[in-house]
Amino acid sequence: MTSLVSENDLNSYVDGELEPARLLVVEDYLARNPQVAARVMADLRSRDVLRMALGTALRRAPRQTVDAAGRLETGMFWRGMIMRFRKVAAVGFLIAVGWFAHDESGLLHISGSEAAPVPPAFLEDALQAHRTEIIRSRMASQSHSQSYDRDEIFASTRIEMPSLPPAWQVTDVQVFPSHQGASVEAAVQTGSLGRVSLFAAHVDNNVTIQPTMTRNGNDTTFYWQKGSLLFAITGEKAGRPLRRAAHAIFDTMR
Repeated sequence: MTSLVSENDLNSYVDGELEPARLLVVEDYLARNPQVAARVMADLRSRDVLRMALGTALRRAPRQTVDAAGRLETGMFWRGMIMRFRKVAAVGFLIAVGWFAHDESGLLHISGSEAAPVPPAFLEDALQAHRTEIIRSRMASQSHSQSYDRDEIFASTRIEMPSLPPAWQVTDVQVFPSHQGASVEAAVQTGSLGRVSLFAAHVDNNVTIQPTMTRNGNDTTFYWQKGSLLFAITGEKAGRPLRRAAHAIFDTMR
C-alpha cells in the first residue's frame, strides 16, 4: 500500500468507496493539507445535496476532514482581516503624510473647487512655454519684450492677464500657440522666488479652480482657473512661497 494520495483516491473518498486501510491514509493526508480538505469538503457538500435530492442517506464527513477544513476557513478569515487592516492602515498613513505635507511645506492645498478636471494639454503647454522661455533667455539673438501691456494682450488674444506684485519685473512676454488657440507666457523676475513663468490660455469649460500644485521634474506649477481662462505659474522653488504667490495673484482677479 502506498502512502501517496492521488486524485482518484480523493474522488473515491468523496464517493465513499475506499477500503478502511486506504481511508485512514486519505484522512491523515487531508488532516495535514487543509486546502485540499476544503476542496474535498466542498465536493462532499455537493454530493450530499445531490443525495438529498435523490432521497439517499447522507454520510457524515470524518472529524479530521471537518477539523482541517475548519482550520483553513479560520486561517483564511484572519488573513482577510489582516489584508483589510493593512489597506486601512495604508490609507491612514497616506492621509497623515498628506496633512503633514500640507502643514509643514504647503505642498498640498486642496479645496472643493479643485475637483474640476484640468486638461492635461494645458499643463503640457504651460510647461513647454516655460522651458522655451528659459532657452530664449540664454540666446542673445532672441528679442525680449518687457512690456506687460494687459490691454494690448487682451485686445489681441482675449486673455485678461492678472496684475502682478509691484516688486515683480517682467523680462519677456510672448504669445504661444496652444491646444485652445493663442496663449500668453510672461517671464518674471520675482526676487525671492527667482525666475518664474506665468502662462495663460483659453479652455472650453467655465469654472473656478483655486491654485493647485503639480510637479514635473524640477519644475513646480500652481494652476488655477477663472471663468474660461486657465493660468499657471511655474518655477523651480516649491512649497509655501510659490503657493502664496499663486494665491495672491488669484485673489486679485475678478
